[in-house]
Amino acid sequence: LISLASLEELFSAGQGASVTQSFAVDSQARALISPNKNLVETASSLEKSPAVSQYLQSNVASQKFQYEETKDSQLYSLIQRGWNFIDDKEYDDALNISLKALDLSREINDKNGEKMSKEVQFYSWFQLGEHKLYVEKKYDKALDVFLQALELSRELDNKNSEKMSLVGVGDAYLELKKYSKALDFYGQALLIVKQTGDLLFED
Repeated sequence: LISLASLEELFSAGQGASVTQSFAVDSQARALISPNKNLVETASSLEKSPAVSQYLQSNVASQKFQYEETKDSQLYSLIQRGWNFIDDKEYDDALNISLKALDLSREINDKNGEKMSKEVQFYSWFQLGEHKLYVEKKYDKALDVFLQALELSRELDNKNSEKMSLVGVGDAYLELKKYSKALDFYGQALLIVKQTGDLLFED
């Protein structure tokens, strides 16, 4: 039978170690246990060892924290990449990244990350309509993305974003010669201006 004392000493040394160091301790423990013919007896003894129990509990907690920290870092990295894509006028890529960030934010229940992901998604939709589809005179497609941006702006309860979207929808309807609908959305934008005191159009 391998020495229980040697394993206890090994696990005690691993308490409070980093994740990388913990993996090294685990590997050393497996190396000690694997060749032993009395593994069942050894395992039974280990379960009763306070040093081993404390190590395993702290190690699991450490690895769980490391996993959550990685997910959190990944989320905010995706959000930053989304803004970078917007700056580079890569609106489709920005939109795809924002959707991944949104899924991840919900997975780890990060409400602030979810809001920030939606903000990237909003500007992806809006800029796609304003600076690409509208410029390319694809007014039907521009209308679709402006309407999606409008829905998201209301979900975010952001009046400035809502105003921008309403004007975008109005512009698209105007180009499609649907004048009554254009006036309707311009009127909604004007109402927000009166409520907030903001400018209807901003430089």
